[in-house]
Amino acid sequence: MIPEAAVEAAAEAIYERRFGPKGWDGLPDMPRKQYADDARGILEAAAPHMLAGAWDEGMQAMYGTTSSEWPPIPEQNPYRSQA
Repeated sequence: MIPEAAVEAAAEAIYERRFGPKGWDGLPDMPRKQYADDARGILEAAAPHMLAGAWDEGMQAMYGTTSSEWPPIPEQNPYRSQA
């Protein structure tokens, strides 16, 4: 699930990239919803890739430690496609 704050920030960024930094606050609800729908779709498509990378980085950092009390670890990155 993509947090609403992330959707709102992405929608505003899409708008500003197209039209510049002014106007988002005064934009009517309908176009704002359309930008939010686009942003949500983009974020949902990108999220698994970002999570897979973050998971890999976290695993590398954890393996760099000497702790013998690691939690149970999945054998494969649960965010990366296993196809």
